[in-house]
Amino acid sequence: MKFGITQGRLTNERKGILQKFPKNWEKEFYFLTQTKLDYIELFLENKINKNNPIWSKIGQKKLIKKLEKTKLKHHIVCDNYILNKTLSSKDLIRYYKKLFKSVKAINCKLLIIPIDNKNFLSKNLPKFVNFILFLKKEAKKNKVKISLEVNENYEKFSKILSINKIKDIKITFDTGNFYLTNKNVLKSLKNYYPLINHIHLKDRNFFGKNVVFGSGKISFQNLFIFLKKKKYNKFFTFETNRGSDALKTAINNLKITKNLI
Repeated sequence: MKFGITQGRLTNERKGILQKFPKNWEKEFYFLTQTKLDYIELFLENKINKNNPIWSKIGQKKLIKKLEKTKLKHHIVCDNYILNKTLSSKDLIRYYKKLFKSVKAINCKLLIIPIDNKNFLSKNLPKFVNFILFLKKEAKKNKVKISLEVNENYEKFSKILSINKIKDIKITFDTGNFYLTNKNVLKSLKNYYPLINHIHLKDRNFFGKNVVFGSGKISFQNLFIFLKKKKYNKFFTFETNRGSDALKTAINNLKITKNLI
């Protein structure tokens, strides 16, 4: 098992801000060395941020040097640009063609793409399927694996893949997001397990708010017992609340997890 953290979660931000690309992204790689985490999962916002090194050749070279010092031989990128956008948009297609070239340049082998639940509505399914087929084609061309971050019901999603004979698209299982749709996260994990190639760890309280890992309502001990029995040996990324001190929280997150496994 390898454990990492979402880019930006090692940097203190104003209370309530979770998804934020750090102003000093290079410093986070120094912070990483103060933890026992294996990697930083790179993060792209829902709009293009020119300060993100992934978008320029100079930035990519700097990024590669930092990434090579982590404990992974390849890298993981989570892209939020897609959120609230129409899947058939030509601008979106152009964006992803450019993104695949960029992630290939930094030796990314896993690209995580969150999917809005609205795309599972019957009227939107044709666009969703076409988009998945487009991703599959680009992924094969650039030798990158795709992981869709979904929290819809298993039957519907697996049926979409089966009908369209899509075999090489897997999912990122986000514990916090699945808690919002089904409080029995373990049941969802068991259903989706054959499709999982990545896991996001986050905790939520009774009201669904993202809280410091281990302080919420999700029973991580049961999840890890199941994953250990299945001999899950892929990646876990902490996509967690920073608490009052981001670095101390990150260190404590891993400590809690190690005690559970």
